[in-house]
Amino acid sequence: MLIALLGTIKSSEYVILAYIVGTLTNIATNHQLGRLPGFIAFVICTFVLLLLAELIYNSLRAGEVRSINVFLRRKILQGMLGRPGNENRESLGFLTNDFKLLETNRIDAEFDAILAVSTLTLALSLCSLLQLDIDSRLLCRIDDTCSGIESLPETDSVSI
Repeated sequence: MLIALLGTIKSSEYVILAYIVGTLTNIATNHQLGRLPGFIAFVICTFVLLLLAELIYNSLRAGEVRSINVFLRRKILQGMLGRPGNENRESLGFLTNDFKLLETNRIDAEFDAILAVSTLTLALSLCSLLQLDIDSRLLCRIDDTCSGIESLPETDSVSI
């Protein structure tokens, strides 16, 4: 049940990514920069949750493959021990070739986990670059506004 739930969360990654990109586009288009810090926090939390779901899913999937692999190898070896030697060729081929494919899939799942970590790292670095860009633009506007106030002509004060 847990593996199905985590698999569903993992498979919704691209839908969530499309929602994030769409919302960021709407925020930039509508000049609603006040919504940006809260949304960036939401994006970071979402990416962390997606990463954890994907890591746990891949770990559970690799564990299931391993346990099924061990179970099937034991059954095949038990069957091979009760047969004459020349009848074991097909079973031996199954043991060596098909189980090698299962092990390869386990390694692929581990690579998927590494990819998920690197995706999160990239996403967090892009979020920080976006935040730096927004902060620098905001500071430039504040500087322009302040320099415009300083250059206003002075008025004579009237003393009473």
